[in-house]
Amino acid sequence: MSILASRGAELFEELHQKRIEIQENVEKTVLEKLKFKMDKIKANQQKIQGPSYKEPQAHKVGKLSFFNACYNFI
Repeated sequence: MSILASRGAELFEELHQKRIEIQENVEKTVLEKLKFKMDKIKANQQKIQGPSYKEPQAHKVGKLSFFNACYNFI
């Protein structure tokens, strides 16, 4: 009986790892699309503003919300 339980745990862990890998791939794809869109926006702003366009010197990163902190923990 413990052999079956052990094998079940192994299968469950494999499934869990596959789901994590799929989620990471989805997030990577979304990030790539976001970067592409940001580059298009940046190019459009440069075109509109012309020589007066300045690249931002610094970007502030806010703290994670409670939901994001919990989601990343899981």
